[in-house]
Amino acid sequence: MMSEEHGKDELTTQTFIRKQQAIDQTIEDYSHVLHELNDRESQTRRKHLRSLASLHYGKALKLFSPNDNPLEYLRLLIEEVALADFELQTCN
Repeated sequence: MMSEEHGKDELTTQTFIRKQQAIDQTIEDYSHVLHELNDRESQTRRKHLRSLASLHYGKALKLFSPNDNPLEYLRLLIEEVALADFELQTCN
């Protein structure tokens, strides 16, 4: 939306410029807030997914005994370690 108003003198023009600068600063501030909220949401989502994965692996490890099915038990442990390693790499 473009304004048809324009300054008739230097004082009016300076007022319009200050208003535009204030609007630009407000937009920039909102942009930073939006990025921070997106980062927080991503972190919260990762924590939630990690919690669900831990719950899943915990239940799976209870189902497979190391004595009854050692390969499946070992596979689950390796997957859990790989997930933890991936999380550490993405955090850094």
